Amino acid sequence: MDTLVKNTELSSEFILNSLQNPIIVINSAKKKIIYCNNAVEIFLETSRKNIIGKKINNLFKEDSYFISLIEKSIKSNRNINEFNVSINTPKKKTNFSI
Repeated sequence: MDTLVKNTELSSEFILNSLQNPIIVINSAKKKIIYCNNAVEIFLETSRKNIIGKKINNLFKEDSYFISLIEKSIKSNRNINEFNVSINTPKKKTNFSI
């Protein structure tokens, strides 16, 4: 086995932070963000310390389709996939696949 592979611990956080897609983990009971990867910081143009612990509707417009998808996911206790969803944040509006 390659020495580099032996000496490298691939933690889940390392792997998630290597992804270019934004990943947000939400506490479904409180609707607060409990984890985000580096791509979320880039997407929202703010640091992780300004994201973790915030309610999801503080970062995204509450009446947005994105928030309704989160609600649907929480109620059904299932992941939801959508494509070309318009996501509005306080800083910008963009189309994104989730």
